[in-house]
Amino acid sequence: MWNTEVIAMTERNGYDAVQEPEIHRVSWRTDENGDPASEVYGGTQPDSASAPVPAPSRPKRVRRVGMFTMGIALIFAGIIALLYMFFPDLNLVSAIKYSPVLLILLGVEILVSGVIFRGDTIKYDFLSMIVCFFLICACVGVSAVYPMIQYYGPHLRHTEEVLSEEAADAYHQALAQVGGVRSVWVDVSIDALSADEELTLSTLRPGDTVQLSVGLLGEYPSKEAFCEKAAGILQALGSAQPQADRVTIESGDSQYRLYLSTPFEMDFTADQLMEIVETEESVG
Repeated sequence: MWNTEVIAMTERNGYDAVQEPEIHRVSWRTDENGDPASEVYGGTQPDSASAPVPAPSRPKRVRRVGMFTMGIALIFAGIIALLYMFFPDLNLVSAIKYSPVLLILLGVEILVSGVIFRGDTIKYDFLSMIVCFFLICACVGVSAVYPMIQYYGPHLRHTEEVLSEEAADAYHQALAQVGGVRSVWVDVSIDALSADEELTLSTLRPGDTVQLSVGLLGEYPSKEAFCEKAAGILQALGSAQPQADRVTIESGDSQYRLYLSTPFEMDFTADQLMEIVETEESVG
């Protein structure tokens, strides 16, 4: 048989003040005659009414800040890259100008997380930010590869070489009557060209440029003689097509040199050319 007895014990401290009673709960077992057989438990337990057991604290949740904004960034980059593949005329630079909106979204995400989830632990996911940044750069780079090849690829270079040779032939014919010309070098530079677009010398656009360099034979005794010869060359080139945007005329001994880069200079007379001619001494 089990018997339990609750004993209330009090103590007095040094100032004779009665403290809260300690509750002693003692349990023992008795035999058939009622005599105690052996003590099973003895000790002091606090009264459940006076000392409630506190509830366990809830662990803090970890909130990752940055993943939402980076997700929006990936969606935005993917949409822009997809549109640019199907619509090459899309102004990619104008779309990239809206990229600071991502910084605004990231700031809003930080503020909202700090206010709504103030009891949680905020963790900034820098690794996701870095990875997503490189993914965005890769998406933009891949989307730009196709138009770069389309407008600045082999077709553009081949067209420039063909037009340069055709322009050189046209200038040779125009200068054949002048004489005294040692060499003619032409460089046609095309701003951009679609792979399915064809250009000729007569259809060059405002962004395209033609550079012409004319080398003369022999030496010239004076600056006046060189400028007279250069004026005759410019007059002969006036009827040639295409009109050169920049013209360089140099004597055979490199003593005199002219750089003409405006339409007004192309119409200069010999006296006007003397004011802008460069000599070997002035260049040195």
